[in-house]
Amino acid sequence: MSNGYDFLADRIKDCKSNNTIHRQRKSEFFSTNRTRFVNYRHKLKRLTHSGKHAEFRRMVQKIQNSWREAEETRFKNLSEDDRQDLADHYFFALDAECEYKRLIFDKNFVNSEIFQTIRDLTKYTSEANIPNMLCSARYGSAIFMADESSFEEGLSYIQEAKQKFDLVHSCLETGIVLYIEYNMEYNNWHTKFSHKMEPDKKKYFLSLGYRAVDHFQQEGETNPEVSEDFTRMFRLKLSHLYLGIGLFGDYLNTEVTHQDVNESKYLLKAIEDNNDMWNRMETRWKCFYYIAKARISYLDGNLCEALDNTGHALDLAIEGNYTNEIRCTRENIKNIENIITSQIS
Repeated sequence: MSNGYDFLADRIKDCKSNNTIHRQRKSEFFSTNRTRFVNYRHKLKRLTHSGKHAEFRRMVQKIQNSWREAEETRFKNLSEDDRQDLADHYFFALDAECEYKRLIFDKNFVNSEIFQTIRDLTKYTSEANIPNMLCSARYGSAIFMADESSFEEGLSYIQEAKQKFDLVHSCLETGIVLYIEYNMEYNNWHTKFSHKMEPDKKKYFLSLGYRAVDHFQQEGETNPEVSEDFTRMFRLKLSHLYLGIGLFGDYLNTEVTHQDVNESKYLLKAIEDNNDMWNRMETRWKCFYYIAKARISYLDGNLCEALDNTGHALDLAIEGNYTNEIRCTRENIKNIENIITSQIS
């Protein structure tokens, strides 16, 4: 796919040769301030997933302004440690911006200069492998989001990102790469093969999903809340897989077995029984929770309950201004209402 940013593709493919030797060592920590930065980035994620987009924009703009001011003065009065700290801070904000663009499904994001900005920023960050790894994965996702026929090209950047796994300990960021891969693979399957999912394919998605969960849980010792939040998010994703639900909450034309429903109920109960996990659940993920509950009711033939839960999901989607989720839940409501009408007519 040619989009005027072919030079960036070349830079991404060549990123390994640009890293200095000390940055090629397997990195256990992004920096001594890793916990602080991971929590900062997670706060940004939670803002966008709670519908607080204006606050998110203010926080990103603040660090962006700080970085630009430092660049304009050629980092005058900043020690090397302070400069690295600022660069690390800015990188995590840019990565959160990448995720936000995916959240709002900005198909023009592939043409953004943000990817080149991240590449250039690695000259200053305390570690280069993680920024380069996530940048490759985000770019691959952006390619696929812009043009679903470019799946293989997008996936090649995911594979490029995964090559960094040899240089980075399993952590939140490696889990995010797998998270992105899962979304791309699942959406590609949904687009091309929205029918009965063969057992081997479901097994593949489950394996990929639980591998991501394992990486997230590696973060538990230093960032327990972040680890638990990502684990909860992916459990919801896997419940949707079992129930035949698309990325934005639409019902797929796939077979859902009784065992699938039970597996989904088990995943949802693990969230329901954990008060901290439930209380921290963001608006968007509460929406997905009620979509799952509605789908279970729908499959059990409890259409009024399914309609009620889908209504809750729609309210949450509207609250967060999540366009795709609003569209899908409205379609689900319409379909359920049509079935109810046909049964009483």
